[in-house]
This record gives sequence, structure tokens and C-alpha cells, in this order.
Amino acid sequence: MKRKRNRRALSVFILISLFYAFFGFDLGKEVKVKREVEEKSPIFQTMSHVAPTGERISQPKGTLQNLVPLILVCAAIKKGQIDENHLILLRRGDNFYWKKPLEIIKDRDKEGLEILSGIMGKAFLVKLLKEEGIEISTELSPETIILGRDYTIPEEKILQLYEKYVKDNYRDLLSALKGEDTGNGALHGIYRTERSEWVMPNLKGYSMREAIRVLNRYTGKIRVVGFGQVTDQYPNPYAVLKGETECVLKGEFN
Repeated sequence: MKRKRNRRALSVFILISLFYAFFGFDLGKEVKVKREVEEKSPIFQTMSHVAPTGERISQPKGTLQNLVPLILVCAAIKKGQIDENHLILLRRGDNFYWKKPLEIIKDRDKEGLEILSGIMGKAFLVKLLKEEGIEISTELSPETIILGRDYTIPEEKILQLYEKYVKDNYRDLLSALKGEDTGNGALHGIYRTERSEWVMPNLKGYSMREAIRVLNRYTGKIRVVGFGQVTDQYPNPYAVLKGETECVLKGEFN
């Protein structure tokens, strides 16, 4: 009797082992496949608040036409067409991220501006420009209008629009458009005259090239003595200066 029970127990054990060997393998495979699908699917990607660098706006160097996106977005905020705290959902590859309108301007994010143009609407953009005495082709897309492409606004008019829509509340955004793409033309002049006072940065230890790049944000009057790393400067670090102050950088090779 005892031997019969043992044989029965052994048979049950063998059946259970075969069951797990067969179905357990398939289950593991299924779980693995499911995880792979989840990892590859954009739905399971984490939405990031840190936006990767996308395609940036490029305009001809040294032209005030670069200010058109800034002016149009600030005008839309001022007129209540868009909210400056509104979060725009953007996608870069499999990643999603958020940006506010002014962050899009700072990053010169082409995709973000194109989405903003859709929110603002072509009718609003055309009407806004028409109210300011600027006639553009009705064939232009809202994306083209907001990027300032395929039409030109006289520089005098751009300066007027800047004073009207940007200067009071958003002038710090001008520095975002003062990058390598903007050259050293009239746009730099606006930026510098906006800063009646500024603080001399501590440039000691910088490479001469980097120090000039940093200092050029504040003044175009820069005199260089020597090469290599900056070992001395005039005026002294953290001095409060006004306007186009002449600065001297002394460099030596270490």
C-alpha cells in the first residue's frame, strides 16, 4: 500500500515538473517580449521636463529680422492670444517634454515655434501684422510667418514693434537671440544699449577666446594684451560699469 502511494506521488511530481518546464518557459518568453515592447513604445517613455536640443532657427547674420519670432510671441501674450505659462507638449524621437512659450524663444526651438504658430492661428498673425501696417502674402503658412521667413519687415518698424511688445517685460529674452546665428550687427547694438549698467565678470583663468566671447555680451570695446589664459583684467572683477566701457584682458601661456 505504501509502495503504491509512493508511485502515485512520484507520478504527480513528474507531471507537475513537466507542466512548469513547458508552460514556465513560454511564460518567461512572453514576459521578456512584453518588457521589450514596453521599453520600445513611446507610451512607456518618461515625459521629461528637460528638453533636448532640437532644430534651431537660423536667419541671415546681422539682421533685425531675427527679432520677428520674439516680437510675435510677446505680442500674442500681451494681447491674450496665448498664455505665457501655457505648457507646449513637444516630441523629440521617443521622448516627450514640455516648454513654455518664452522657453521656446530662449531655445530658438523651430519645432516649438511652429506648434505655437498653430495655437496662435494664421488669422491672428496676419491681422496683427496688418494692424501694424505690414502687409504679407495670404499664401504664407503660419509657420513661415512666425519664423519671419519669405517676407521682410523694415528695420525701423521692427525697432518700433520691439519697443511696443518686448522692451517692458521681456527684454531679457533678447540675449537668447544674440548667439552665433545673429552676427555682430544691429541686434548687438540693441542688446548693449538696453544694459545701462552691468557687472564686470571674473574672467581670470578663462581662455582668451572664451573671455572675449563672455565680455562681448556687454561691450564691444575689448583690448587684448598677450595670448593664452587670462591672468589679469581691467576693470577688476565685479566692478559696476555702464554702457560700452573699454575693457582690457591680459593673457599668458602657462
